Amino acid sequence: MKLRLGLLVVLLATLPVLPAFAADDFPQRPLKIIVPFPAGAGPDNVARLVGQHLQDAFGQTVLIENRAGALGSIGAQEVARSAPDGYTLLMGTNTTHASNVATLKSLPYDPVKDFAPVIRTTTTAMVLLVNPKLAARDLPQFLAYAKANPNLTAGYGSGASQISIAQLQSRGGLSLIAASYRGVPQAMTDVMAGVIDLTFGDFSVAIPQMEGGTLRGIAVTWRPATS
Repeated sequence: MKLRLGLLVVLLATLPVLPAFAADDFPQRPLKIIVPFPAGAGPDNVARLVGQHLQDAFGQTVLIENRAGALGSIGAQEVARSAPDGYTLLMGTNTTHASNVATLKSLPYDPVKDFAPVIRTTTTAMVLLVNPKLAARDLPQFLAYAKANPNLTAGYGSGASQISIAQLQSRGGLSLIAASYRGVPQAMTDVMAGVIDLTFGDFSVAIPQMEGGTLRGIAVTWRPATS
């Protein structure tokens, strides 16, 4: 079942004159990467890796700041309104720069005009996660279980997980109660605790929980399956 991919891209506020930044004079002070999702989320993990590489390359401190909320739009808005000097970057995703355009009534930034892309960092699938106590061990079993037990609760913390849940309902003929979270890790925590029944999570944060037996992955959002 092909549902949704997560795309992580480093962006910065639109620069009026890119050639002004010569390799021998930039950067002259610390840089900042805004992550529009909570600590521990997939974009946060990637931003910290990118930040370390930039710090090693430039010899300048790279600060990582989490500005979660409103499906990433709070952090994206902060970067869009920052000085276009190259010192404030955004770890953007397909949530902040694609799905929010359709899912939020009033987006406080223009995903195209307000940002300049720097580099694509990661393209990743998401995994459908349930509590290990749930009887279903794979997608067919889950679909049968969900139809026999209507009104299961699904948590989302990003546009990718929100759309994946919506498509799961549409394609699977299910009725799920959607619950919004500040980020995917918070939704995963509630699945582990039995507060909600399922969520879609980034592989980077889901794999440790699956390996530890605290969550069960039963489907991925892309073919061929991510190994």
